[in-house]
Amino acid sequence: MKLCIHGAVFFLVLSTTLSAPAGFAAPAAADSPDLRDVEQAHQLAEAGKSDEALKLLDAVTVRNPAFGPAYFHRGMILLRANELDRSLSNFNKALEMDAKFTQAYLGRAMVYFIKRDLDATIRDLNKALALDSQLAVAYYNRGIAYSYQEAFGKAFDDLSMAKKFGYPVEAELLEQVWGLGHTDSVVAEASAKILQNPADGPAYYNRAVARYYRKEYSTALEDLNQAKKLGVEVEDAFLQELESVNSKSPAVPGPA
Repeated sequence: MKLCIHGAVFFLVLSTTLSAPAGFAAPAAADSPDLRDVEQAHQLAEAGKSDEALKLLDAVTVRNPAFGPAYFHRGMILLRANELDRSLSNFNKALEMDAKFTQAYLGRAMVYFIKRDLDATIRDLNKALALDSQLAVAYYNRGIAYSYQEAFGKAFDDLSMAKKFGYPVEAELLEQVWGLGHTDSVVAEASAKILQNPADGPAYYNRAVARYYRKEYSTALEDLNQAKKLGVEVEDAFLQELESVNSKSPAVPGPA
């Protein structure tokens, strides 16, 4: 489960995904039969004709077994179809043909992410960034992977780098990740707001989430119930998880 800040209130994020490699596009210069066929396959895939695209790419790999772009594009089509093992095999083949195929590392990282192998995801994104230190989508994807590892400081740094190099990272997402990486600051700020206004529901909610990540489950549940009483919309899943954790674990008191 992931919790993030939305404006002044944390909320559940259950569907964060990696972004596709920007290189999943037709070759810039179709100056050979292989490149022309890969370009045509790309166009077919974009038109929703994945089976035809795969047949065309199959023909390319039969004709030229060492042509890495055909394996890469086949990997992306299969990834979109959620055929993860076949997709992974094709990305591996593309990298076997060219160990510096940056986009294939991005594609393979996406497969690993879906498989929830976060360490492998990050390793491949590290390799992509070693080849191109300004690759914005690689920083973005690594930031998302770090957030799933709850390494929010690293996630914030990577998302900031992605924005620096032109990836459209929303300010709200940066705020979310920063808050999760600085729970002490969130608790202190929320506590100050509650002292000024005991009816500040969002402050209770934010403090509940920060305390959740500090494993202060008892006080987190108290804050969450208070936020709900004050009219803040509370996700049932979050409330149920806190109630479940509290029933199984000894309370860890936190500072007010």
